[in-house]
Amino acid sequence: MAATMTASFTPPAGKMLRISLWSVQTLMCAAFILFGLQKLFMPVEALAAMWQTQWPIEYPSLLRFTGLIDVAGGIGVLLPTLTRIQPRLCAQTRQVARRT
Repeated sequence: MAATMTASFTPPAGKMLRISLWSVQTLMCAAFILFGLQKLFMPVEALAAMWQTQWPIEYPSLLRFTGLIDVAGGIGVLLPTLTRIQPRLCAQTRQVARRT
């Protein structure tokens, strides 16, 4: 009896999957950037009243810093895919995820 070898062939992602991934990335990018801009440009008192907490008033520099981090995160979600910077990192991440 001949031994059969099974190859782990993964077909390329379908069009619907690619559209879904782009949609999710775009929504995440928009959310991060909008919330970051809100933290950067809204008055601290208005944010404290909206969130019903006093920490923005006590630590306004922390609020502005987290706003910058949110904007950078939003850009970081979409920019590498748009510019195709280091696409091999995505493949390596995918391989690591498959092992776990």
